[in-house]
Amino acid sequence: MPRHNKTRERILMERVRAILAFNPTFSARQISDQLENDHRDPIKLTPQYIIKLRDKIKAQRKHNISIIAVEQRIAQMQDTAAAVVEKMVEILLSPSSLDKDRVAAGKLILEADRNLFQAEMDAGIFERNLGSLALKHKLVLDPDRRQAISRAMQNLGVIKPTIDVQPTLTDSPTGNNAAN
Repeated sequence: MPRHNKTRERILMERVRAILAFNPTFSARQISDQLENDHRDPIKLTPQYIIKLRDKIKAQRKHNISIIAVEQRIAQMQDTAAAVVEKMVEILLSPSSLDKDRVAAGKLILEADRNLFQAEMDAGIFERNLGSLALKHKLVLDPDRRQAISRAMQNLGVIKPTIDVQPTLTDSPTGNNAAN
């Protein structure tokens, strides 16, 4: 049997896959007979080659299933992290919370974010490109929530307060302030 190129092999795999979809228990010999007796495009393949194609089809299915399982698990982690962070933000912003509870809530928010990011890195959602990150999916925190979390963490001393610096006009011999 002559060697098939990748494109031809892909086409043959699709034909074998179509037969297996309706008859999953067919043997290689039965698949060969059905391909040979196809009235549209008959083709003669050895049972050994059909077994090879069937094994490749099974490997593709396993790979697809594992990708789907990882994506579902990441989605569950994102939902769980979002629920935990929401509760921790409530504790963080509550005036009746003890300082140690606020610090613990802030740390848990950061830890949840770091763990989720690590899981996404491991799953391949992000790709490393020579020391930088190429973002495939982006989770965005709305500005109000980001500001509230930042304010709470500044009040607790977890992060240093940011100072708004207003640009000032300086007299310089160039530009619009130049002497006439």
